[in-house]
Amino acid sequence: MSVGASNLSSQPSFARRLVVAVAAALATAAQVLWAGPDAPSAADGSASPLPYLPWLCLVALLTTGAWLALSARRLRPGVQIAAFVPALTGYWLLLDYHEFSVRVAAWSTFGAASLWLHVLRASALPIVVCAAVFALISWRALRGMHASGR
Repeated sequence: MSVGASNLSSQPSFARRLVVAVAAALATAAQVLWAGPDAPSAADGSASPLPYLPWLCLVALLTTGAWLALSARRLRPGVQIAAFVPALTGYWLLLDYHEFSVRVAAWSTFGAASLWLHVLRASALPIVVCAAVFALISWRALRGMHASGR
C-alpha cells in the first residue's frame, strides 16, 4: 500500500466523500472541455465554456456530496457507484447537448434526431473515459471507507 493510500485509509469518512465529490467536479470539467465543440456561442459570442465551468463543476460537486451523505450508511460502495455514475453521465450528456445546441446547432439547421446523433457521437468517448476514471477513484475511496466501517 502506498503512503497516499495509507493516509487516506486513516482519514474520516468525510474526507473520503470529499475526494469522490471533487473527483466528480474534475471529471465534469474534463468532460465538458473535451466534448465541447470549438465554436462561438450564439448566446454570448464567447468561444469557451470557461466562464461558467466552475458553476457546472459546483453542481456536480454538491450533487455528489449530497448523494454520498444520504446513501453512505444504506448502500455499499458498488451500489453507490452503480447508481451515481449513470446520473453523472446523464448530467454530462445534457451539458453536451446544451453546448452543441448553443455553439453549433444555433448557427445551422438541425432536427432533434440529428442534434442528438451529433451529441452522442461527439460525447461517447469523453463520457466513457471520464465515467471510468470517476468510478475507479470513487471505488478506491468508498471501498476503504466501507471496509473501515465509517
